[in-house]
Amino acid sequence: TITPTPVPTPGDTLYQLDGVTFVVPACMALRPSVEKIPAVLPDPEAGPLMVYPEHRQVVFEGYPLSDKYFEPLLRVFPVEDFAGLSEQTTSSITRMRELLGLQALEEGDSIPLLPGYNMAQVFKAQVRFMDFENGSGVRWLTELAQYSAAVNNRDLFYSYQGITSDGKYWVSLMLPVNAPYLQETWDSVDVPDGGWPHPAAGSPNLEAELEEYYRLMLLLLNNTPDAGFTPALDCLDALAQSIRISD
Repeated sequence: TITPTPVPTPGDTLYQLDGVTFVVPACMALRPSVEKIPAVLPDPEAGPLMVYPEHRQVVFEGYPLSDKYFEPLLRVFPVEDFAGLSEQTTSSITRMRELLGLQALEEGDSIPLLPGYNMAQVFKAQVRFMDFENGSGVRWLTELAQYSAAVNNRDLFYSYQGITSDGKYWVSLMLPVNAPYLQETWDSVDVPDGGWPHPAAGSPNLEAELEEYYRLMLLLLNNTPDAGFTPALDCLDALAQSIRISD
């Protein structure tokens, strides 16, 4: 069977890097390169650490945002090697298969993110199921923290997680994203016009105020058009949807 590769439109650039094929859309001027990342295996004496098998990693030089919590990365993990590393990674793979079969997310449902981080997803906004060239996945906006963090431009990122149709590879695309109404960092005191201030830590009604804060922020994020983010979400979607993975 002959499988076609993505065909770039004028202004787009097709890259084929060690079996990771994708199109950088004309809306972004990126210079990608690929490297092989060695495995980090569980160590019972080191406590909870991020673990992952050897994998391919694409870095994007020239990304329009810099100095953010996460650098822009595309990682391709072999599912079979990842599944046996820990209960968490096995559970994440099982959950993703279930989620992609349902093609729906109920309020409060989890979306797996690999590699696993010792932090929780504070919220999930702009959730959308979409296929890539030889697989399927889901994209959303979130940030990771160990506390009820403010929605901010340093920590906010676009995540696309998916599995190839043959079940062999997990695709993890993580790209920083900004919005004009968000404060710059989690502890910023200045909130731009259109944004909402994070509740004060010492407030006697903190729990209720946090619930209302995240309700309002999710409304704001979910009702922002693609072009209202930097980079635009449809531009990032075009990159994610063009991905094709081979051995």
